[in-house]
Amino acid sequence: MTTIKIVSDFACPFCYIGFSIAERLIKENPDINIEWIPYELNPALPIEGGNLKDGIPQ
Repeated sequence: MTTIKIVSDFACPFCYIGFSIAERLIKENPDINIEWIPYELNPALPIEGGNLKDGIPQ
């Protein structure tokens, strides 16, 4: 069995896209195990979230 470790922020929309790709990978290859490793991209972000425009330069 192959294990893939994915470091992911649970609140990141781009990480969520990666989650759906990983689910599809598991369905196509049942011999793959995904190990999720939590990582906060911005620990100072309030619980209600923030505006992406504040963190991404134009």
